[in-house]
Amino acid sequence: MEIIVSCETERYIQILRTWNGKINLISSLEKVHQFIHDSVCLSTHIKDNETVVDIGSGNGFPGVILLLMKHKVTMIERDKRKTAFLRNTLTELDLTGRILNMDCGALTEKFDCLVCKGFSSIKEIIRLCKHLSARFLLIKGRSCVSELREALSEFSFSVEIHPISGEDNGCIIEVWNVKNV
Repeated sequence: MEIIVSCETERYIQILRTWNGKINLISSLEKVHQFIHDSVCLSTHIKDNETVVDIGSGNGFPGVILLLMKHKVTMIERDKRKTAFLRNTLTELDLTGRILNMDCGALTEKFDCLVCKGFSSIKEIIRLCKHLSARFLLIKGRSCVSELREALSEFSFSVEIHPISGEDNGCIIEVWNVKNV
C-alpha cells in the first residue's frame, strides 16, 4: 500500500513535534511515518459508516489519521495534557471528532469498532474494553502471538491477523466474538 502524505498529515506531524517537546507523546519521532502507515492500513478494515472508539488516544495514532480519512471517531484519553494536545490538533486541522478525557472503563456507550495502538496487552484491552464494542482492531508489534496466547487463557474469541508491511513487521489483530472462559 502506498501512502500519499497530504498537507494535513504533514501539518499533524508538525503539531506532534511541537507538542512532543512539551509533553511526551511519542518516544521516537523517526517512527511517525510508520505510525501513519499503520493507521492507514488499519483504516482499510473499517467500513465507511462504522462508529469507532480509539482508546488511549494520547498522541493521536490511529484516531487523528482515521479522522483525516473521514471515519467517525471518538478518542478516549485520561491524561489531561494529552487531551489538550488532541483538542488543539483537531482544531488546527479543522477535524470533527469527539475527544473524551476519561478512563475507558467509565464509558458506557457502544461502538461498532474499537481501535488502539500501544495501549496495553491484548488481554488487558479485552478485559477493560469488551463492553465498548464487539470488534477490536489492535495495532501490535512482534509480540502479538504471545499476547494472543495470554488473552486466550482468560477469553475465547475469533481472531484474524492482518500483517502490516514496513520496517516494524507489525500487524493488525482483529478480534470478535469475545467470551469469558
